[in-house]
Amino acid sequence: MLRLRLTSVRRARKALVLLLIAAAIGLYPAAVRAQSVVDPSQLQFTASTDHWATAPDGATPLLLRYEVQFFLAGAAQAFQAESIGKPNPDGNGVITFPVTLLTSLPSPGLVAEARIAAVGPGGSTLSAVSNTFAFSQPSVPPPPPVACTYPLSPATQAVPADGGTATIMVNAGGACTWTATSDSGWLTIIANGTGEGFGNITIAASSNATGSSRIGTITVEGQSVTVSQPAAVAPPSPPVNCSYPLSPATQAVAAGGGSVSIMVNAGGGCAWTAASDTAWLTITANGAGTGFGYVVATAAANTTGSARTASVKVQGQSVTVTQAAAAVPPPPTCSYPLSPATQSVAAGGGSVTVMVNAGGGCAWTAASDAGWLRIISGGGGSGFGYIVATVVLLIDGLLFNAFAISSDTARKSSEVLKQFFYFSSGTTMVASLFLSMRLLAEERQQGTLNLLFGSPIRDHQIILGKYLSALTYLAGMTLATIYMPALVMVHGKVTGGQIVAGYLGLVLLGSAGLSIGIFASALTKSQLVAIISSAAILVGLILSWLVALITDRPINELFTWMSIHNKHFQPFMTGLINTQDVVFYVSLSYFFLFLATRVLESRRWSD
Repeated sequence: MLRLRLTSVRRARKALVLLLIAAAIGLYPAAVRAQSVVDPSQLQFTASTDHWATAPDGATPLLLRYEVQFFLAGAAQAFQAESIGKPNPDGNGVITFPVTLLTSLPSPGLVAEARIAAVGPGGSTLSAVSNTFAFSQPSVPPPPPVACTYPLSPATQAVPADGGTATIMVNAGGACTWTATSDSGWLTIIANGTGEGFGNITIAASSNATGSSRIGTITVEGQSVTVSQPAAVAPPSPPVNCSYPLSPATQAVAAGGGSVSIMVNAGGGCAWTAASDTAWLTITANGAGTGFGYVVATAAANTTGSARTASVKVQGQSVTVTQAAAAVPPPPTCSYPLSPATQSVAAGGGSVTVMVNAGGGCAWTAASDAGWLRIISGGGGSGFGYIVATVVLLIDGLLFNAFAISSDTARKSSEVLKQFFYFSSGTTMVASLFLSMRLLAEERQQGTLNLLFGSPIRDHQIILGKYLSALTYLAGMTLATIYMPALVMVHGKVTGGQIVAGYLGLVLLGSAGLSIGIFASALTKSQLVAIISSAAILVGLILSWLVALITDRPINELFTWMSIHNKHFQPFMTGLINTQDVVFYVSLSYFFLFLATRVLESRRWSD
C-alpha cells in the first residue's frame, strides 16, 4: 500500500493526507481531502507492496524507482517531474523524502499538487493527487549532506558448477554513488560495476574445474554478498564420434627457438592428449584436455646447421612444425700487428724473429718477397698459443676459487698454497703438451722443415730455439697466476720461499713436458699423433710410482726415481728445493731434447 503526503515540519500533525493504494503493478486511489500546506519540507508516502518483490526469474525487481510529479492545482498534465530513486521505508512501511533533496521546485506562490509514479520494468502508474501546497520563499536552501547506505539483496547467491550469471540489487539512495568489486578471479562483474542510487549488478562465474566447491565475495562500499559455487560433476563419457581437427596445419619457428600455438577443435566431452615426435620440440602447456583447447609447443634453438621438421600429434591428427637453420655468424674481425717493425741480419747470414700479434681464431700466413730471405719457422698460425693460455688461466682460476678460497674448512695458508700448486701442476703439464705438439709436426705437415734444413743453423739449434721459445711462453703463462697466491694474503700469511719454490717446480715440470712434446712432434707430422704419443709418455712417468709399489728392489727404486710428479714435484709444493729434484727435471729435459735432435738429424737425410 502507498500513502503520500506533503507536510511542514512545524505543522506536520495538523496536515491532512491523501491516501493511494497500490497492488501488484496497478495503482488505485482512495481519496481523502487534505489541507493545503505552505513551504512543505517532507514528502511522505507508504511504500508499495511491490517495493521488494521480484519477477518470476528471481532477479528482476518489479519496482525500479519512485518519481514525484508536480501539477497545477486541478490540472491533469504535470509541469515538472523528478526521480527520487528507491528510498528504504521505515518500520511502518512509510517512506520519508526531504523536499530539499529535490533539484527543482515549483515557483513561489504557485498552488500545486503532487503525485507519485511507481516505475517498473513494464511502465509506470500514477497515484492520486496529494494535498495542495505552495512555496512562499523565492529559493530553497541547499540540501544537507546525504547519509548514504548501501543495502544489498539477496545476502547470498549461488551459481551452478558449470558457470553462469546472477544479479545483485543495490538499494542505495538517489545521490549515493557506489562501486562493486570481486575478490576472486573466477567471479567477475560483467555489467553495472559502478552506479548511483538504485541499481542491479550482473556477475558471471566461470566453470568450476577445481574438484571442490568454492566461495567468492562481491563488495559494494563495505557491504558484501557471498557467492557460492559447487564442484563440477565428473563429465560423462565422450561420445563415440569424436573428431580432432587441428589448425593451422603447419607452423614455423625461428632458428633461435620459440613457441607456437595449435588449436584443437574437438567436440564437447572429447578427451585428447598432445605429443611431439622429436626431442627438440616439447609440449610446454595444455598437453591434454577435453573439447576445444590450445596446445603450446616450444622449440629449442637450431644448432644443427640445417633446417629441420617435427610433428605435434593429437589423437592421430598432426601439425607439421618447421624450423630454419641458424645463420652462419660472420667471421671475426682480425688484425695482424707485427713487431718489431724492422730487423737486420749480419753479412754472414743469420735468422731473425718477427712476432705476429693476431687475435684468437685469426689465421695468417707469412711470405718473403726476396729469394735470399726465407721463412724457416712459423709460416702460418691461428693464435693457438693465446687460446691455450686463456684456457689454462681460466681453469686455474676456477680451481683456485673452488678448492682454496671457497672452502668451508679453515686451513693454514701453507696448505692453501700447497693445494694451489698441486692442481696448477696438472694444467701446466697439459699446456706443455699442447704448446709443443705443433713445433715440428706442423713444419713437416706444411713442408717448411726442408727450409729449416737449408738454413745456416744446426739441428740442435732448431730444437733448442723452439724449446726455449715455448718454455718462455709457458713460464710467462704460469707466472700470470701469481695473483692467486697473493689473494691468500687477505686471509693469512704467505711464505715467500714456498711461492718461489712452487713456481720453480712448475717451470721445471713444464720444461720436462715441453721436451717430451718436442720429441713426439719430431716423430710424426700429425699433431694429433704427436700429442697422444707425448701424453702416453708423460702419463707413464706420472704413474711409475704405482709400478714401484708392486716390484722389488732395486727395480722399485728405479721406478720411484722416474716418478715425474709424485716423487720430484711434491717437495716444491711445500717450499723445499732439493738439488736431486732439480737435476732430475734438467736431465729429463736434456734427454728428450737429445732424442728429438737425433730424430731431426735422421729426417734431414730421409725426407
